Amino acid sequence: MSDDLTLKDYKKAKCPHCNAILRVNDPRLLQTPHTMVECPKCKQPFELAVHCFNPIPTKPEISQVPSQPPPQVQATESPIQNASEENHTEPPTQNAVDTTRRLAIFIFLATLLGSLLGVAADLEGATGLLVRVVEWFDPSPHISIAGSNTILGEDLGVATAWKQDFISQNLYYQEFSLLGSLKRSIEITIDAVGSHKGYQQVLEGKVHILVASEPLTAKELEELTQKNIQIQCAVEIGYDVIVFVTDMTNSVPVFEEYGITNFLAGKITKWSDVTDAISDNSLPIHILARRGSGTTDLVLQAFTDTTIFQKHFLECSSNTDCLDKTLSIPGSIYWVSSAWLHTQPPRYLHPILIRYQKSVQNPMDEGFDPRYYPHKLIRALYAYVLKSPEMQPEIVARAIKFLKYIRGVQGQLILEKHHFYTYFNPPYGVNIDLPSDFARQPGSVPRVCLTE
Repeated sequence: MSDDLTLKDYKKAKCPHCNAILRVNDPRLLQTPHTMVECPKCKQPFELAVHCFNPIPTKPEISQVPSQPPPQVQATESPIQNASEENHTEPPTQNAVDTTRRLAIFIFLATLLGSLLGVAADLEGATGLLVRVVEWFDPSPHISIAGSNTILGEDLGVATAWKQDFISQNLYYQEFSLLGSLKRSIEITIDAVGSHKGYQQVLEGKVHILVASEPLTAKELEELTQKNIQIQCAVEIGYDVIVFVTDMTNSVPVFEEYGITNFLAGKITKWSDVTDAISDNSLPIHILARRGSGTTDLVLQAFTDTTIFQKHFLECSSNTDCLDKTLSIPGSIYWVSSAWLHTQPPRYLHPILIRYQKSVQNPMDEGFDPRYYPHKLIRALYAYVLKSPEMQPEIVARAIKFLKYIRGVQGQLILEKHHFYTYFNPPYGVNIDLPSDFARQPGSVPRVCLTE
């Protein structure tokens, strides 16, 4: 070994007795020739001469990187430490720490995914799990439908059947990195809150499709304009028949139309004014009604020319609640959609018959002919697709597609199976009331959406 080695070349010393590798921490030891030291391992003294050192080649210096001064040695630190290759451990670098963290996260996620896939138990379950994870990060397109309980009510099953059939026909595939192609579907929420509450949700910008058992009024159309909400589509989707029912023990004759007007307006308050077939002629007439119901508004407007909720009405909260109270209170009257009545046990139903054009028809009979039933009690069912600046054009387009589905053969078939009447064969004499942009022109194809 040559004598022109500098201090930075001397990193380690080797004991000539036991060949232990020793670290020299104090460069000042090299300034004194022939320094005697004691080997920490074999305790033998030896001279710290030049030949005892193993030089470690240094990397070429880069001019842009300033050289660092040698670390200062504390006074209490021993100038020579045991530095055998077996016992020395370098402190971890930041890169090593980051790698460890990433590895820990990867192991955790892999363990979690493995557990979840174990629960899934098969390929179909695993695929469903992946879809749910993707759904959390990238939600599917969402259509919100709200409005009339007459059509959207869960107990009827119409809206649920529409939803399931439409989704099954509109599945699509989406590509994802690492996951590949996954089958996805749109999301549809249905809120059967009634026509009026559904309209309020429209004003709040929460609804893409409004379904109503009565047409929007001129005042409501003006409110939508003020809210910068545009009606993109407006159309009738079918027809419904309204039925008056009473309790099972109430024997009443056939009603004339004017008779309905009299008891709704409060001009007739006792059944003795209607018939003498009841043993207790003093039995009062109890009228049950749902406040804010589109059906209630239609009946009141048709027979009393006002939608004001009368003081002598007994309020009930839902069709089920109203029918229960009608059956439990002698002499009660309630009106409801015939489609909903078909979901109830027939032996509990006692419809009030109404004479029209010298004919008497029972709306609950299989051979019922709506041509011989008061037109005032047959109504069109409406659907409106809304558009506002906050709504994504893609969602509006899907809402239009759903509307056209329920007006197609499959949608109308579902409607008919649930005892509604399709718009394909409208009852004679029933008025259709739509906004001016969608008004029916004689001899022309009905306009459903503005884009047509």
